[in-house]
Amino acid sequence: MALVAEPAGRDSFIDCFKGAMILWVIHIHTVFWSGYAYIPEHVRQITLLVDVPIFFFISGYLTKPSGFYFALRKTAKSFIRLYFNYLAISCLILAAVALFKTLISGWPQTDFSLAITSMLRLTPHGEIWNSIRVYNGSLWYIQDYLSLLVFVPFLLGIRLVYDSKIQVLFLILLFTVLVPKEYPDQSFIFSSFGSVSFYLFFFLWGVIFREQEQNLDTKMIVAQMILSVLLGLIVYFFDGQQLNIQKYKFPPATQYLIYSLFLVHFFMLLKRWCRGKVKFGNRCWALILRWCGINTFTIYLFQGFVCSLPYFFIDSLLPILHPVALYFLVFSFNIVLTLLLSYAYRMTKDYIFSTTGFSRTSSPPSL
Repeated sequence: MALVAEPAGRDSFIDCFKGAMILWVIHIHTVFWSGYAYIPEHVRQITLLVDVPIFFFISGYLTKPSGFYFALRKTAKSFIRLYFNYLAISCLILAAVALFKTLISGWPQTDFSLAITSMLRLTPHGEIWNSIRVYNGSLWYIQDYLSLLVFVPFLLGIRLVYDSKIQVLFLILLFTVLVPKEYPDQSFIFSSFGSVSFYLFFFLWGVIFREQEQNLDTKMIVAQMILSVLLGLIVYFFDGQQLNIQKYKFPPATQYLIYSLFLVHFFMLLKRWCRGKVKFGNRCWALILRWCGINTFTIYLFQGFVCSLPYFFIDSLLPILHPVALYFLVFSFNIVLTLLLSYAYRMTKDYIFSTTGFSRTSSPPSL
């Protein structure tokens, strides 16, 4: 059986690109969490030049224009499917950690009601969750994405968005800049208005790019990408030649937006260059990347759990391994175990759906 069959209507390039990006997320969490003790700080900051805003852009690109009620129904289904997938994976992880703690030191003295209720709010905390810190630290992305989905029907259904795209995009950008600085940032569902508006900018940019893709000149995209590099260099020098992207990421600031522009333009150019020129075929690496791209949500959740595990053995390896060797060992461990767990979960879920007769789409919604 093939690793992944290509569903009708899917874009192989986008699936492969998303697959590469989700593997890069594992790399980010490797160097920022378990790599804190042996990887230079400037190397860790450079990794954030390739980061999650591209996922919001691609999600917008893959969102087709539709009426308000159709968009509302579709995004509601996406919200429910993603949220319940999160709950299913979180319950599995909670049970696995509780079982491990029981085998090692007896039944954990923890408040399971707190662990479960906080999990429902996408803010898991307590003794068990605190032992897998990367999982908690990864959930901000799920919080922002699910909160953003609430706005999607309005973005797609209100005709103003399509009559005045640039103006709406500018207003979202202005709101993104002003909210964290001049006004108190209020909470919204799982996230905050400031964070949601920041990623709405990338999402709507993706929607607009899809509509205007055929009319855009390649030279214009190249010029914009060069401009984004120059803006990044200006921010870098104004910071006293310091690259501290993490400082601008939580909460997202204008500097983080500027640093994220290059990857979006790179995606635009690469997609145009690959159109009709690159055939991915059935190469092993392409099949793996495509499968990862289709299952980004599942992989993202499991990597948070797996990237927490090196904390249990990293200290014993630091004195005996060269930092480069240690990085490749931990990174390989994180990728292999994440993909194995994700594949097992996907196959189990597919089997349950096929045996119970429930219908489901060929892949989860874009994330």
